[in-house]
Amino acid sequence: MKRRKIIKSWAKEGILALTLVCLLGPGSFGRAGASVDFISTASEQGSPAFHHHLVRPGAVTTYIIEVANRWQEKREVRLEISNPKAIHWSARLLEGQDLLLDPGARREVTLEVRPAPSVKEGETCRIEVKAIAAGGDEDVLAVTAETTLGRKLYFISIDSIHPSYLELNAAGTGMGRKGDWLTPNLHRFMERAVFYPHNKVHIITATDMNHFNYLAGTMTGTSGIALVGGFFFGFDGQGDPIIKSAAKMDDDLARYGNGEHVDSLMNVAKRMNPQAWTAFVAGKNWVPELMRRPEFAIDRIIHGQKTPEYIEPLQGLDLSQGANAQDLARIALPGPLPAYAHPLGNPAFNQEPQDKRHVNSALGRLISSTPQNFPPDIWVMDAGLKEIANEDPDVLYILLAAVDDAGHAFGSAFDLNEWNDRGTPDDVTDDVSKYNPHASRQGILNVVREADLQFGRFLDALERRKAIDEAIIVVESDHAMVTHYRRAINMSDYLRMNCKRSSEKDYFAGSATSIGMVAARRDDPEIIKEVEAALESWQVKNPLTGQRECPVVVYNREEMKTGIDAKTNTAWMLPREYYSEYYVERRQPGDQVWADLLVLTGPNYEFRLSGFGLGNLGAADLPFKLPEVGYFIGGHGSFDTRAALLMLSIPGGPPAVNDAEVYAMDVAPTLYRLLGWPIPDCVDGKGLPGVDPSL
Repeated sequence: MKRRKIIKSWAKEGILALTLVCLLGPGSFGRAGASVDFISTASEQGSPAFHHHLVRPGAVTTYIIEVANRWQEKREVRLEISNPKAIHWSARLLEGQDLLLDPGARREVTLEVRPAPSVKEGETCRIEVKAIAAGGDEDVLAVTAETTLGRKLYFISIDSIHPSYLELNAAGTGMGRKGDWLTPNLHRFMERAVFYPHNKVHIITATDMNHFNYLAGTMTGTSGIALVGGFFFGFDGQGDPIIKSAAKMDDDLARYGNGEHVDSLMNVAKRMNPQAWTAFVAGKNWVPELMRRPEFAIDRIIHGQKTPEYIEPLQGLDLSQGANAQDLARIALPGPLPAYAHPLGNPAFNQEPQDKRHVNSALGRLISSTPQNFPPDIWVMDAGLKEIANEDPDVLYILLAAVDDAGHAFGSAFDLNEWNDRGTPDDVTDDVSKYNPHASRQGILNVVREADLQFGRFLDALERRKAIDEAIIVVESDHAMVTHYRRAINMSDYLRMNCKRSSEKDYFAGSATSIGMVAARRDDPEIIKEVEAALESWQVKNPLTGQRECPVVVYNREEMKTGIDAKTNTAWMLPREYYSEYYVERRQPGDQVWADLLVLTGPNYEFRLSGFGLGNLGAADLPFKLPEVGYFIGGHGSFDTRAALLMLSIPGGPPAVNDAEVYAMDVAPTLYRLLGWPIPDCVDGKGLPGVDPSL
């Protein structure tokens, strides 16, 4: 009884029941022999994910300890102190230490560890936590913290958000002002960050390549990530195109030059300190799967299909092994939308929308039926914050994807000139887009608000950890989104009728949203010339102006090198921005095939789906042909969606708005210099003026 009183007295002082053993170097320490294993934490010694938590002197790191009742009756469990005092280090428990658990119940307890400001870099502290259950069962775990002068590096990517959303008022119908913003948390961050309103991402303006470009400092041609979700690997013995999904692909991507793998901030962090922990938490499962290979050195990948034990998994229609005709038919059938597994899922999808035309679209049903592929932003942020609390990553990328998911179904709303309020300025549910009558202004604004809310939770969490002033934080988007014209154009049909070359014998053409590609089926330079000439002669009537115009811009490989489209004599992109030296000039058998022609639509045009499966659902290689439909109300990929959000805060750096034209590739070299890390040879970017110490 006396001992219990002492423990409760210590608890009032916030001191944990643990042993602290501080050393000047790492030591081996294993899990004590326990009769029942009933306490654990993700990075404990002896676990597959063991690593030192790196922490700056005076800062804090945390471990989430899970205590589980593995017996058939209620048990009291207490955490016992062996030695509550450790020189220069302190530790405390943020929740209660005396736990009463029902059979099968689990409880999470946060262990917070702090080195004094005077602790030198490289000193380690080994921490032992002992738990005693009523009846005498004991269990012990051990973790290690290590001091570093390095900074935590956090990326928050809001997929598809245009920087102009930051200008809108709370209703999304006019220009905002202080206290009346659509995105109050992004404005809150702007008060400590440098904002680049003229940031651009790289062609193609799509998901996979630009998330990677931010981390690697590359243009798409250097990163070697040519398409989205599914990648083209030539033709099989029957002459059919080989399209492989990233989530199921054994082949590696991201090679440059003579075939070296592209370096990113993730693997360079591990190179600088093997104890550094890297993590990618994504609202799109296939994006981090592109980088699962060991050379990219991502320690923890979390998405709707891959969760560690400490994160609640999502439930729904499982397309992890690909989709079949029955799955797709179920998604397209009329009826109520399935709810997200998470009770606080994205409001644009789990609440009754004002306009029911949108909930019955095949795309809307697909997004809502497959939370493993498209988890709501609240789940993604929950997972990201759990990862910070459990494993305290040194480089963390959190991808909030719902603005992109919803934008494909609803269109975009950043351009005030797009919308007719129909005489009811206070009611956006009846507003009509001049591009597409099926777009939903209310739908996409709801999702932008939700993304901003989740970003605010991230800022709150860092403030509670007192880490926000010590970390480097990058907030960005991988591209923008525009509303498509109502009727999609059909590149395959046009070529069949207007090009003498055969799509069965001479070339393969694939298209989706604003992106098209053409690859020759055999070695004949005239094939590509004739297909290009046909495409550049294409004429359609613009739905708004009524004028005849070519709806596409076509780049052959030589134009990819220069960046200049010879037909229009315009540098639509940077030299070699979409030209891969390795995959064009040094490709090895079995590697992906780079397009002979890149075909991008003009503003607001959409291609019908043709030639590709659903690579982002792990179903690039479907055993049946999908109908050639234009199924996106909003989309991206072409030159009109280059604008992208970019803000960056550094410790002690003053807030500013920098009007320089910068690119996604400029972020990584700036971070390398700020962190004092060597810049890899693959980096294309120059740096961000106003932040980069070399500029």
